[in-house]
Amino acid sequence: MRDTTYQINIDSDTTYSYMVVQYHRNTSNPKKSLWTVTEQEEIECFKRAIIELWTYEQFAWGLHIINGQIMPLGINTDNEVLKVAKFVDNNTHWHGYPADYVRKIQDKPPSLVLTKWCELKLITKSQVLKIKQQKCNL
Repeated sequence: MRDTTYQINIDSDTTYSYMVVQYHRNTSNPKKSLWTVTEQEEIECFKRAIIELWTYEQFAWGLHIINGQIMPLGINTDNEVLKVAKFVDNNTHWHGYPADYVRKIQDKPPSLVLTKWCELKLITKSQVLKIKQQKCNL
């Protein structure tokens, strides 16, 4: 399969270029986390992260939320469930992957994003502290 680029309309004035990369969907790559949601759900996760301003610098973090509950969106290299996505802007397009913030400090959402999730009651203050310490996988 090929990488696919989509034009994501946020509002009438704002469009983002988003690429679904296949190396985060291809099970033959043992060094990459893998999406377990559909491409459309991945895109919706990205879109919500942008709309809600779950962003910092050239990154955004997303959640797969169904009926107010955070649901799994991927697996890490040890087949452990991941519930946070990280999106990266490389100046031509965005792309994302399931973030393994417990094992990789660069995948950890910043305090600004964690605080927004807490204010929305998506996560608790206790979970915020544990995520900051890389001791909690939602």
